[in-house]
Parts: sequence; C-alpha cells; structure tokens
Amino acid sequence: MTPMKPVIPTTTVLVLAASLGCASGSDRESTTAASVGDASSTATSSDQTDPTATSNIMPTTVATGAVDSGDTGGSDVDPDSTGSTTGPPPASCDDDPAACTAWILTPGSAQWVATALDAGSTLAPTGPVRAAFDVESELEGFVITDTRVHVVDLASRLWVRSDNRSDVLPELGDDEIKIAYSVPAYWGEMFGGRPGLESITFLSATTVYAYVYEIDTQSFTFDFSTTDFGAAWSAPAAPTRPAMQAAWLDVTNDEGWAQGDIMRLCGVAGAVVPHVAVLGEGDVHVSDAGYCFEFFDPVPYASFEPFGRPGAPPDDLPGAALYNETMGLWLFRGP
Repeated sequence: MTPMKPVIPTTTVLVLAASLGCASGSDRESTTAASVGDASSTATSSDQTDPTATSNIMPTTVATGAVDSGDTGGSDVDPDSTGSTTGPPPASCDDDPAACTAWILTPGSAQWVATALDAGSTLAPTGPVRAAFDVESELEGFVITDTRVHVVDLASRLWVRSDNRSDVLPELGDDEIKIAYSVPAYWGEMFGGRPGLESITFLSATTVYAYVYEIDTQSFTFDFSTTDFGAAWSAPAAPTRPAMQAAWLDVTNDEGWAQGDIMRLCGVAGAVVPHVAVLGEGDVHVSDAGYCFEFFDPVPYASFEPFGRPGAPPDDLPGAALYNETMGLWLFRGP
C-alpha cells in the first residue's frame, strides 16, 4: 500500500483532532488586524472580507515595555531604548533555579539549557505565562499571559516586542488560554495556501480560537471560534482540557520524538509525521495531525524522549511550549 501524504490545511485551521472548518460550532465574524507593538493602529474588516486576509499595518520594532495592571512584579529600574534595564542584573538561573524562566533543547542537543530568559528586559513577561507558539521563518516566539503578548527573538534569546493582549487578540477576551500552536507558513504553501500566512490556534478549556498571522505585516486577523472540539477530545487518550499545560505542533517529526502505530490509529500505512504534543497531568498526549487527528495513548512525561534528557524541567513547571525547526523545543515556566 502506498502511504498517504499527510496534510495540514492552513486556511482551515486544525484543532488537533478535528478540522475546524467543518466544526458545527464555528462562529465566524469580522475583526480587526493588529500587530504586537502597534496597538494604536487597527483596520476593521467587512463581513465580506476574506478571513485569511490582514490589513497593511506596519509594526514598531520595539514596544514601550509598559505593563498593565494584570502583570505585576516587573523591574522598577529605568529601561534603555532596547527594553533592557540599567539596574542590577536579575538573579542567575545557575545560582537560583527558581529564577529559570525557560528551558531550551536545540536540535541535536543531548541536554536542555535552563535560562532566566532576558530577565532584565522590561519587555519580558511578568504575569503568569499561559501559552506560546512560534513563527517558523522569522525565528520568533510569541508568549501569552492573561493580559500581554510578548515576542522573543529565538536566535538572540532577547525579548523584542510586547503589547496588550486585548489590543492584539481581542477575541480571546478574559478567557484563560491553556495552549497554543502554529502551522508554519511554508507547510500551508505546499498544499495551496497563500504565501506568508501562519495559522495560529488558541485553546481554553471550553473554546478554540483560530487566527491568521501575516508575516510581512506582523499582524493577526481573527478567523473564527468554536466550542466543538471534535469527538477525539472525548476519547480516553485525550488530555483533560482544564489540566492542559503546554503544546506544540511539529510537521516534520525530524527528531523522531512522536512514535506510534499510524496504521492502528488511522488505518493508513506510513509513519507519524505531523503531530501535536500536549502536556498535562504528568503525561504527554500526542495527536496525529496529518491523517485522522486522533490521539495515541498518552506517554508519561519522563518517558517522552526529549523529557528524559538531562536538564529537562520537572513536569509541573512548564506552562507553555513552542517548537521551531531551527531553534528547537522551548518550554516556559508556568503559573
């Protein structure tokens, strides 16, 4: 039997186990396009606008770094123009493990690196980290708190932009986001998608929110939301939604971390390639993201290959994750 070619549509964003474009609970509506670091500029789309289109809003290169009342505990020293502080340096992650805010496993590395990720910057998160995702080609990571969106340069490991969540992603409202993941633009283009667009999905315990991110303008456009997670999320192998801690999408499985019998799960010949990994309650739940979007049986956290390597954080620390094919797997300290 010839193996089927795995497909992830980007104009119809996936919710791990279901194609949301076919979900009966979807609720499409018009929205504004907004970019992180440029909250003052918005452009309203009409009801007839292509939901994958975004307005031409050019972002600022560095945000002010101001935080709103929802984020506390920030530095009280004056920042310079890059968002770095001029006061005493923060505690070293090596000296104080509690100061570690991220753990990074670069491609091919035998062990994790823990870091107090650019902790001296006023652009760094100060509220509890809820979710994260990457923009593959830009080597950027987006980290979401209850009130802010923060952007980290994955190559320099420096925070570069920040803005109010309500300005950038207003449709999320006050919902507590549990996980997020992104479909790389190049992957969508392989299957006929428009160039330069990444599909971003946010999940709370009750709702899925789908956005499109236009790389050239660094702007988000809301696509739709739904409360219908699909049948796979009711299966015994699925994660408990309120307990979800972190997730990422990997379309290549080049590291070979996701293992399973795709014939048994989906009834097709081949190997596990596109997949989503969800962390929660001490287990890793891997969902096929190319054929049937069902969950394999969960694997204990420490038994999932990357988390068995030296330096991995304990399973109760991660609150968000992202995977970038160039910069590796990143875990961020949770609430």
